[in-house]
Amino acid sequence: MGQITQFITLDMEGIAVTDFNIIWLTAEDISEVTSIHVSKTWVDRRKKALLTNKHKKVKVRVEKDIATGYFWLIDGFDEFKAYESLNKDYTIPCFVSENTSHLNRLLSILQYLVMTPNSQTIDKHNCITMIFELFDKQKEAYRVIENDTGLSKKEIKSFLFHPNIPDEIKTDENIKRLKLLNEIQKLSTYGVTKEVRDFLSYYAVQESKNRLTYDQLDVIRWMITKTNGFNDLPTERQIFLLPFAYQFEKLLIMQFQYYIDAADENEFYKKFHLNGKVFAQKNETNPLFPH
Repeated sequence: MGQITQFITLDMEGIAVTDFNIIWLTAEDISEVTSIHVSKTWVDRRKKALLTNKHKKVKVRVEKDIATGYFWLIDGFDEFKAYESLNKDYTIPCFVSENTSHLNRLLSILQYLVMTPNSQTIDKHNCITMIFELFDKQKEAYRVIENDTGLSKKEIKSFLFHPNIPDEIKTDENIKRLKLLNEIQKLSTYGVTKEVRDFLSYYAVQESKNRLTYDQLDVIRWMITKTNGFNDLPTERQIFLLPFAYQFEKLLIMQFQYYIDAADENEFYKKFHLNGKVFAQKNETNPLFPH
């Protein structure tokens, strides 16, 4: 366990601190409230700098939990990851603060994530979800987060996977499709079952050209709202029909090509053409049906 250093003064981001604020710890002495993603390129670059430069600024912030003796990491995640990738006995200069609470630690981390331009949405999602778990009412959680970070309720929701999305889909990789996945859940408004929404969610995260897109989802929504009886069909039948929406462009082009190729033989076209000639005789300026 690290000891408080009294014979050296370091600074954190240019701010002077007293000797008694600094503690030296190893990576194993520090516990993470929640794991934060850091670029491997940055970690490798910083690790090299730590090995070649003996002058170390304090960038890691920890909070000592009086009840358990744990040192919780609350800031300087990128620097911590660099130290952690070195020898496990490599000591880390840390700025240490007084014990508060699990909620305050999470709020501090969320504030860091909000203020860091390149922080990942999945980290915000995990942090916000952990905060929500501490409250019986979501309304209160929203209020506390908004007061502490300045995030609006709409912004907070933009970082969250809808709770009805399958857990195995809630991954770092799929966070880039979070908005689409959340939009799929809105189909419940039109009576679409969870089984069908799950099916669409899996298609939305496929890494292929056949994955569900926003345009296709719009067509599915349009098909469901402009027709009758879709929700009365068995689930398997509903899922069977969905690919027609996935390929709506292809099907529309095929249908249009059919009318092009069969125009002269099509009875509807002949009738249309005849009516057009009659109309053109009545309106000689009509450019569509010259005679």
